[in-house]
Amino acid sequence: SGKFQSSGSSRSMQVTEPIPEHAGVKQPESHFFDGEEDFTYSTIVNAMMYALTQSGGQGTPPLVSEETAEVLMSQFGNWDFNVVGLSEVLGSQTLRVMATKALTPYAEQLDIALTAGLSMTDCALESVLQGIESRYNRSNPYHNSVHAADVVNSIAYFFTHFHKAEFTDREIFAALLAAAAHDVGHDGKTGRYHTTTESPLALLYNDSSVLEMMHCSIFFAVLRSQGTHLLNDWETSERQGFRQQVIRMILDTDLAKHFDQVKKFREKYLESENDSERTPEQRQDILSFMLKLSDIGGSAKPFALHAQWATRIQSEFFLQGDLEREVGLPCSPFCDRQVQKVAESQQGFYTYIVKPLYDCLVPFLRSARLNLEVMQNITENEEFWARYDNTRFHYHDPISSTSDLVKQFLYRPNRAGSDPLHQEDVTRPPIHSTCQSQGIQRLNDS
Repeated sequence: SGKFQSSGSSRSMQVTEPIPEHAGVKQPESHFFDGEEDFTYSTIVNAMMYALTQSGGQGTPPLVSEETAEVLMSQFGNWDFNVVGLSEVLGSQTLRVMATKALTPYAEQLDIALTAGLSMTDCALESVLQGIESRYNRSNPYHNSVHAADVVNSIAYFFTHFHKAEFTDREIFAALLAAAAHDVGHDGKTGRYHTTTESPLALLYNDSSVLEMMHCSIFFAVLRSQGTHLLNDWETSERQGFRQQVIRMILDTDLAKHFDQVKKFREKYLESENDSERTPEQRQDILSFMLKLSDIGGSAKPFALHAQWATRIQSEFFLQGDLEREVGLPCSPFCDRQVQKVAESQQGFYTYIVKPLYDCLVPFLRSARLNLEVMQNITENEEFWARYDNTRFHYHDPISSTSDLVKQFLYRPNRAGSDPLHQEDVTRPPIHSTCQSQGIQRLNDS
C-alpha cells in the first residue's frame, strides 16, 4: 500500500520523510496507525506533531535568472495571469517570487527588510516566504505552492478595485501573507477525511476547521522562528492585530462555513445601506471575503486557466478516493474515480459555491470591469460543464485531459473558426496570458 501515503489517516499513517532534527519530536514508525487502538498517549502526541513538521521535500530549481523572472512578472495582478505556466519556469520558487512582488511595496512602507543581513539574528521577508513555500507539499496536484501563488495574484487583483486608503498598509501586508500561507502544510486530503478517520490533526484540533487550524499554526511557527520573526519591532497591539487578522482570514476559507458566511455578508453589506467609513471589523469582513473569492478563483478564470485547476483538484480528490478504498472506507463525495462524473461535480460546485459567492462581488464593488474580466468567465465556464458529456475525460489521469477540455471549450457549433482539429497552440496559454479575448478548483479544505 505504499502508492497512496497519508500523514493524516488514523488507519494507515505512513512516514514519507524524516522530521527535522530541530523539531524535537520522535518520528513515528511506518504504518503507525493500523486500526488497532493500543497505541500510547506519547505516540499519539508524536503523530500530531509529525503532521505539523513534514516539509515539502526537495524543490525544483528555476530555469531562469532572477532578472528574467522579474520580466515574467510584468503581468502580476492581472486576472488572467497564467501562474501554472509561470511555475514551469520558476520551479519551487514560484510562490516566493510571486509573494515578494506583491509584498515588497508594503514591506518598504513598514520598514521590513526584504533580504537578510550578515547577522544570524537578522530576519527578512525572503526568509519567511522561503519557510512558507518549503512547507507546501509539492506532491499535491492542487493544494501546493502554485495554488498559493495563484491566490496571491488573485487577491492582489481584487485590491486594485478598492481605493488606496480603504485599508492600512499593515492590513494589506497581513492579507497578502495570509494568502501565501492559507494552505501551507496541506496533505491533499479534505477536512472531512481527517474527521472521519480521526486523524492526528483531527485529534489535535478537535474536528474544528482541522486543515485551516494547521495552516495557521505552521505559518506562525515559521514567523516566530529564528531569522523569520518579522514582527519583533512592532508594538504588542500591532502584532496582536496582525495575528487576529491572519487567523480569521485563513479560518474563513473553510468551506464548511461557506453558506453561513455568504448569508451574513449579503445581509450586512448588500441588503443595507452603509456609506460611512469602514470600521476595523468591517474591513476584516471584506478582507476575509476577498481571500475566499481568491481561493476558489480558479473557477472564475478564463477557461484555459480554469481547466488547469479543475483537473488538478479532480486528480487530488481521486487520489483520496483511491486511498479510502484501499483502507476500506467509503469514498468521500467527488472522490470516486469509478463513478464520479467531472461535469456533474463542477456544475454542483458552481451552483452552490462559486455563484453565490461571486454574485456578491459586482453589487458590492459596483464595478463594470468585473463583469468583463471575471463574471463573464463564470458564465462561460458553467455553460461548458453543462454541455460537456464526460466521454473523453481521462479519469485515470485527469490532468492529462486539460488540453482536450480547452479544445472542446473553443469548439462551439455554428461558431466560425471553431473546428477543434485546427486549434493549435491554444491549449497552453502563454505565461503572459491574454486569454480574456478567447473567453479563456475546486473545493478548498472542505
